[in-house]
Amino acid sequence: MSHSLFKRIKELVTCSKFIKDGVFFFSFTENFNRNLYVFLLILSSVFFFLFQDARNLANFFYSHTLNWDSYVYYCGSNILIQGLDPYDHTILRECLPGSWNFFYNMPPPLLYIYYLPSKLSIENYILSITLINITLLIFTLKEFFKKFKVGSSFNKFVFIILSLTIWDGSAFIAFYTGNVGFTISLIYLYFLLNLNHSNQNKFLLFVFISTLIKPIYILYLGTIFFFNKSISESIKRSLATLMLIILAYVVQFIVIKDTTIGFFENLKNLSDSSDMGFGFLATIISIEGFLGIEITKRTNLIISMILSAGTFFLCLFYFRKYFKETSNYTYLLVPIIILICFPRIKVYDAVFALPSICYLPILINNMIEKKKFNMKKSKIFTTKIIMFFCIIYNVFIYSSWEAVHFFILPIIAILVIFQTRINEKA
Repeated sequence: MSHSLFKRIKELVTCSKFIKDGVFFFSFTENFNRNLYVFLLILSSVFFFLFQDARNLANFFYSHTLNWDSYVYYCGSNILIQGLDPYDHTILRECLPGSWNFFYNMPPPLLYIYYLPSKLSIENYILSITLINITLLIFTLKEFFKKFKVGSSFNKFVFIILSLTIWDGSAFIAFYTGNVGFTISLIYLYFLLNLNHSNQNKFLLFVFISTLIKPIYILYLGTIFFFNKSISESIKRSLATLMLIILAYVVQFIVIKDTTIGFFENLKNLSDSSDMGFGFLATIISIEGFLGIEITKRTNLIISMILSAGTFFLCLFYFRKYFKETSNYTYLLVPIIILICFPRIKVYDAVFALPSICYLPILINNMIEKKKFNMKKSKIFTTKIIMFFCIIYNVFIYSSWEAVHFFILPIIAILVIFQTRINEKA
């Protein structure tokens, strides 16, 4: 009975391109029957865990208020309109539903960006922010798929599955928060996908504005180093932008001194928070806890910044060694490098790298399918194992709120892309 059933499935394979592509995608052996068994096992497991993940996310959304960070921005700007101090913790709590224990720790420019929208009702305000984010998401993905063709229906299926499950739904949660970081992350990716040597001034203007909204986005300056042949030119452009940012903060301090002081005081509350997000900072703290040692927060911050800088220059060195010109690999690789260099990563800050990581298994499969890899069978097998691991890690790992998980996939992605380039050159 089972033999006849399998025979019918095998006949179906010859008629279904989707299944044929899927079997090839997971063809770890030269035996078709074994490959088909692996494919069916993985496919059934993916749907099972996708259902489980959807249930977990539903419970999360049920217990959290939609766009909770948007409430903070809304209240902050409303408090400013009333002539009060939005950085006053007590006043802010009176505005927030349920007297949430939140601080307004964003720079003053964001208060004025949300100044007019905050005059809307909270329902219309949240609807507007949500529609803006959905529109940006559509336009950004459209730009991404212009550069990176997904190809077969099975490849599209893989991309969608990874998008739905990546890092245990962090992309969904990033959207759900309503944090301005989600919006900026999408705009950054849109600018990056259209970036070249001739239009860097527009990109640098975006970096200037985004850094005034959130200082950590100064790290976006590292992007232009991958698009210029001359490092000195990148340094000059970065320093000029940095000086303008510093000048803008100085002017801000002079013009609205009390508000700016309130912002810096609230940053202390952020540093005292137990929520370190992900990235080097949280990983260092996790290692300290495992080893039973304790280092000051200032020392942790310094170590994380050194690791971020070291990671950036190491990736830049290998990039300049193997990528002599701007190519699609640049647009795929740079977001992942910039993500890793964030000392403190939050889910909304990581959105710009998610399409690259979701595309990674498809890239590997396409390279093998088009026979651009001049490799022995053993190397093809190893590469497919890496591809398989990227999928398994996304779909089946559910303790993904540990900091270290935000490094494993990006590091694998960088290694695979570099290895791809080396094999192409060979």
